[in-house]
Amino acid sequence: MSATPREANTKTPWALGIDVGGTAIKAAVVDPSGDTHHQLNIPTPTDPRRLADTAAGAATELTGWARSNGVDLVDTVGVNIPGIIDEVRGISVFSANLGWRNEPIAGMLEEALRRPVTLGHDVRSGAFAESRWGVAYPDFFFLAIGTGISSVVISGHQPTTTWQWAGEIGQVLVPGYDGDLVPLEHVCSAAGIGRRGARLGLVPEGSGSREVFELVDRGDDRAMEIADYACETLGRFLAPVVATLGPIPIVISGGMVARGEKLLAPIREALTRYLGVVPAPGRIESAKLGIDAQVRGAALRAFDSSGCEIRPRSAGTGIHLSP
Repeated sequence: MSATPREANTKTPWALGIDVGGTAIKAAVVDPSGDTHHQLNIPTPTDPRRLADTAAGAATELTGWARSNGVDLVDTVGVNIPGIIDEVRGISVFSANLGWRNEPIAGMLEEALRRPVTLGHDVRSGAFAESRWGVAYPDFFFLAIGTGISSVVISGHQPTTTWQWAGEIGQVLVPGYDGDLVPLEHVCSAAGIGRRGARLGLVPEGSGSREVFELVDRGDDRAMEIADYACETLGRFLAPVVATLGPIPIVISGGMVARGEKLLAPIREALTRYLGVVPAPGRIESAKLGIDAQVRGAALRAFDSSGCEIRPRSAGTGIHLSP
């Protein structure tokens, strides 16, 4: 549970984080310990200028709340956008959720907010928050599994990327349930597992992984085949990642991780098998921050760009990347 302003230190400036999703915008005031305050959830307009105006309205409300509680804010606002983002130029290169191509959204946001904006990718921001306030490992491989699959390499507590498409591993082709080459997320994502269950008539159309896993827990053989193949495929896919990066922790986020070891153990077993003589990572575990990771990460980037100190969790014990 978030601390109240009286319980938290209000002498150090706090930050605003805004996370734009395909259907909803989440915005919050975030303190230096990563706790969220006065969170807002607003429907997402798909027109970029309307979205910028909506974000500005949220920032105005949050700023008013902060002032009324004696909280100073850093001037910069952190904003996440889904899709392919050019964070340096402040451009949404492509966002399927929003229907955007090459929108200079950072400039629109700064014009509407009348404040500096640090624009970021939603999943990279979530991984960034995990590195400071969640698992707190300095180096790890972050895997976000939801309707799609994305990844982030964290090195020295920072997301590491060299181009806009970095992390789009869900689009890499793997053998599907029927042997045809399909994107990884068609097999291993929550949506992909649900679609396979619906195709076999096990669950209604539009179901996700939860309904399939409920059948797994009741011993349904065909549902178990779906889950087993998804975990096997993911473990096999992660083997070259581990062979390249070394045995750093793998941190998995998304609703599926609520299954805990029922999900993680078969992934771990498959990964170890496909690694052969290569050492397996000591940790494959669930992310800690849950559904608020991305809005926290947006605020963390605002702290970072403003040069303000935060209060990270104690450092984790993950293995560092070799120099």
